Amino acid sequence: RTGFLTNLPVAPDDKLARQRKPGKPVELYKISLAQWSLHRALLRKEIDNLESAELEPAVKFWTRVYTEIDTDEGFIHDSLRMDIVFQTVRAPHDVGSRERRRRIDRAQDATRVVLTKLASGTREGLNNEEERILKLFPEGTSNAELRAAAGRLRFQLGQADRFRAGLIRSGTWKPYIQEVLAKRGLPLELAALPHVESSFDPTGYSKVGAAGMWQFMRSTGVRYMRIDHIIDERRDPFFSTDAAARLLADNYS
Repeated sequence: RTGFLTNLPVAPDDKLARQRKPGKPVELYKISLAQWSLHRALLRKEIDNLESAELEPAVKFWTRVYTEIDTDEGFIHDSLRMDIVFQTVRAPHDVGSRERRRRIDRAQDATRVVLTKLASGTREGLNNEEERILKLFPEGTSNAELRAAAGRLRFQLGQADRFRAGLIRSGTWKPYIQEVLAKRGLPLELAALPHVESSFDPTGYSKVGAAGMWQFMRSTGVRYMRIDHIIDERRDPFFSTDAAARLLADNYS
């Protein structure tokens, strides 16, 4: 995570290659993802011409990531056309990080080989896997587009187990968060933000230095909390929630 309200928000994404460590989900996910998608679009000044249909593939993709696959597996997918998922790769934690990386690389390489063959114009004598991948694209897709897709392969680690754990943790903190938001006249939907930031984990700490349930960066957190070599109130769910509400109120007013 890049830190609460201090940088462009990032998608709920834990790439295996970076080894970032920070039931059925309910409406909380839809709220969080919608906030993220719309915030990104606003910051990029794309919202004026944005149609809901354009967001649908991304929303469906992230719904699958957060409901269908755990952190022992992931999708090889097209990073631009997110409705195209080429395969699911099993990469359990107990095989070690190097073996997991090898499995992912092999899957990406195999998919790239197929796309490159299809991009050459070959349509006769295809094997089952080549036929399957070709059918993922609309009929009449050009060779140029298939070639471009070969360069857009991406691996996305599943998040369903982490998301379920976050939903469970949210039951502990969400009532207090909503109470604090209500006192400051802020939208109660903002109580979903800690799920995007940390999955409601008060001990969360990112590699860039964002800490706590709200993932405050130090530079922002010191405006509202005590952060020094003895005490870091970003890790306290009550202090950090009060601080987050104050920051949101400042931005909302």
